[in-house]
Amino acid sequence: MAINRISGMASGMDTETMVKDLMKAERKPLDNLLRKKQLDEWKRDDYRDMNLLLATFRDTTMRDMRMQSTYLKKTVSSTNDAIVTAKQKGNPSLPSYVVENVQLAIAGKPHAKTFDATGVSNPEASLGNKFELKIAGDSGVEKTIQVASTDSMNSIISKINSVSKDTGVVASFNPTDKKLVFTATKTGETNMKLTVDTTNGGTNTIGLVNYQGKSGVADIPGKATINGTELSIPSNIFTYDGMEFNFKQSTAPGQNYTITSNPDEDAIFKSITKFVEDYNTLIDKLNKKISQARYKDYHPLSDEEKAAMDEKVIEKWEEKAKSGLLRRDPMITETLNQMRGAIFNPVSDVNKKFDLLTEVGISTTRPGAEGSATNYLDKGKLYIDETKLRKAIRENGTDVMDLFTKTSSSTDPKTKFEESGIAQRLYSTLGEITTKITKKAGSVGMTDESEYFTMGKDMKNLKDQIKQWERRMDKIEDRYWRKFTALENAMNKMNSQSAWLAQQLGG
Repeated sequence: MAINRISGMASGMDTETMVKDLMKAERKPLDNLLRKKQLDEWKRDDYRDMNLLLATFRDTTMRDMRMQSTYLKKTVSSTNDAIVTAKQKGNPSLPSYVVENVQLAIAGKPHAKTFDATGVSNPEASLGNKFELKIAGDSGVEKTIQVASTDSMNSIISKINSVSKDTGVVASFNPTDKKLVFTATKTGETNMKLTVDTTNGGTNTIGLVNYQGKSGVADIPGKATINGTELSIPSNIFTYDGMEFNFKQSTAPGQNYTITSNPDEDAIFKSITKFVEDYNTLIDKLNKKISQARYKDYHPLSDEEKAAMDEKVIEKWEEKAKSGLLRRDPMITETLNQMRGAIFNPVSDVNKKFDLLTEVGISTTRPGAEGSATNYLDKGKLYIDETKLRKAIRENGTDVMDLFTKTSSSTDPKTKFEESGIAQRLYSTLGEITTKITKKAGSVGMTDESEYFTMGKDMKNLKDQIKQWERRMDKIEDRYWRKFTALENAMNKMNSQSAWLAQQLGG
């Protein structure tokens, strides 16, 4: 309830300051709650930042690393590029392809009809024509185009082409040679019928006349023999066994050319190197977060404290206050342990010589360094022995692929983990981790006090406590003001009585 606040008029006391100082002591529990609320919000944001790093690594780097196509990239060469070239389109099953007896496919021609539109000088200008044009193509569907006197050549063509899906006919105009061309939308022999009607007083100055005909040339498929199998090729760019062949010339009898497909060592090495670099970047950020120094003397600043500070000082202060909120955090620490376990445990049911990362040249020891001290200081970072990794890709590409991509159909979690390749494990593990962190800290877009994550529930309870304390502070402050106001009223009364008594005695 609002009260009249009288501030030191009779007593001469600085009541405002006295009440403010008294409330500072009373507000300490509330200030602690507000600081805790701010710390919880910062900590929640830290969790979300870490979760975003993990999710990004999973959805970009690991998504590709668990796919066999990453390890099946090929370099393709031809013994005669003038005759035939090829490129990888899928997963070729053979290292080479002998091509002979090539007869090129001949592309068909669409039905086309040309009209002389010599009267058209500007395709954007109104032509003053007024007629009805009916168009029917091979589909048998007839559409009617109404040409108005305000139409230009371009707008007439736009009307014709707007119904081309139904008629199977499109139109174009070349302003240089003044040719208006109607063309079927597919190659081969097709029907076309054009009917021009000017009987309602219309005009036609663009050279259109009635036309009905059947024309066009169908595609002629070619032939090629690949590894002894004769194939019909509908076009000179033809896909077979995961390879896209581009035939450029027919061949004479007895001539043959070889397409060779080899593992693209550089591309595969680059993919694995990127995985190692991204992994190292990720665990470096996680390790820095859980080892960050905590400055307990730097608490979140209140609005009153901020008002007394310079902006740069506030920035530096809050940087210290935010530091170390996830220091030695068990969830992030466990995340690092799970990631290391996914990487360094052997993969079962693969070539025993290639069931560990170390066996393809990837380890936690720097090239040329020895001893566990190096591993400890680097906190699990991976290093590549380039010579060893390239040799494994070149000579045992399938084993390298299995090490990363092998899948398991087991429903037992332990067995599934052991049988899964490193990339498959890490992808699944990261999915479980990000889900766990989201349950604790939520995700961007969720309200601060959402019931859908643990910290949100806690922050909602904290917010309720803060509201209760704020109401309590209002009541305490009102109580202090009532007491000081009562004192002022008493002083006023006493001063009045003293003045009256002095007046009487003086009289």
